[in-house]
Amino acid sequence: MKIDKYEIEMLGVNDAEALIIHFHESEPNPGKEHIVLIDAGNKSDGKKIIDFINEHYHTNVIDLAICTHSDSDHFGGFITFLEEMKKADQTKEKLKIKKFLLNAPYNWDSKIGKQLYSTEDGRTNLVDLLMELKIEVQNGFADDSNWENPFPGVLTIISPSEKYYRSLQDSICRQKGIKPLVTERRKLFTQNNIDDYSNDASAANKSSLAVLFTPIPHKNYVFAAEMEEDAFENMSYELKTKCKNVSFLKIPHHGSNHNINSKILNHYNPKTVFISATDKTLNKNNGLKNYFKNKNSIEVYTTHGTNNVCLRQGYEKKKNYSKASPIWQ
Repeated sequence: MKIDKYEIEMLGVNDAEALIIHFHESEPNPGKEHIVLIDAGNKSDGKKIIDFINEHYHTNVIDLAICTHSDSDHFGGFITFLEEMKKADQTKEKLKIKKFLLNAPYNWDSKIGKQLYSTEDGRTNLVDLLMELKIEVQNGFADDSNWENPFPGVLTIISPSEKYYRSLQDSICRQKGIKPLVTERRKLFTQNNIDDYSNDASAANKSSLAVLFTPIPHKNYVFAAEMEEDAFENMSYELKTKCKNVSFLKIPHHGSNHNINSKILNHYNPKTVFISATDKTLNKNNGLKNYFKNKNSIEVYTTHGTNNVCLRQGYEKKKNYSKASPIWQ
């Protein structure tokens, strides 16, 4: 597959995440448009995402939807999204999802999977909606040769491997029971260096599904979901090599100091960085802020909570969009 233009849309969903990769094929199907949706924010964000796609894109098909992990600020919007698909006027051309990537302990359609991806009141779950709408669902693992990638060479799962995910699945279950797996004792002094912080203890975050988008040679975009150091170290050498000196990095976990450190950032060595977070959350992240202030060549962008941010190549600027200004410079 060859791509002649593409854009990455980072939707303003406060301290949640929803990203759209939209690209235009030149070969072997000239003119064909594709959409990949990575996460859908909280339940209240689902309708906003549907409206955005209907307004801005010339297709009603989402080729691939990816739910990176089982935190509600990543999967909640998918529930609203699928509920809206169910009740859409059948006389109109409604949105369709061709394939959905979803990981869960034991398997995505297990009882555990349904519990993990349930609404807070337990009345609705993502798995039952996917099955009811007969959407094709697959696991997404970095070392799974069986998953039918619709965009080979363009989209690559970089984490987790199935072995790494399975090593975390019991911890994910315990953590999602009621109490977190680990209660972390925070340091009482102010931490201003990114390497002063302990790693994220969340098994769900460690196991989150991260992808690499390579639309054209020498352009590589990493969507790191909620990966932290342990997940990064469990990536294969080959995948780590593909993720060096990247064009773009979506910072894990809304810029949390507990999911990233200087070693990982120096490996990615990104030209452009994006953080999905409110200003209030960003202002807490002294370590990350100071790292990038010392790296003047890296441009850092954020939604500031509610703004949409678009990175585009070949596509025209969308109506009512203005030039974004980088932060921490």
